[in-house]
Amino acid sequence: MTDDETNLQDYYRAAQQFASELIVKEGADALEVAAVMASMALTIYKTTLPEDAFNDIVDAISASREQVREIDVFQQHTVH
Repeated sequence: MTDDETNLQDYYRAAQQFASELIVKEGADALEVAAVMASMALTIYKTTLPEDAFNDIVDAISASREQVREIDVFQQHTVH
């Protein structure tokens, strides 16, 4: 595993822990937390990437929808 891959896993775990604390411990609405996190991600991409790269990453995110996994700890806090 490369340093970049290790860093990404660490960032993912930290973000997941933060979201989990908001939802499970603080009682925040899971969909609202997800909306804020998605909006923040898109804002960071928009701010740091050229327009064509931003469009490419948004397309890649959309195309990966079948690969998105559910997180067990959040399931009792979501609407199905």
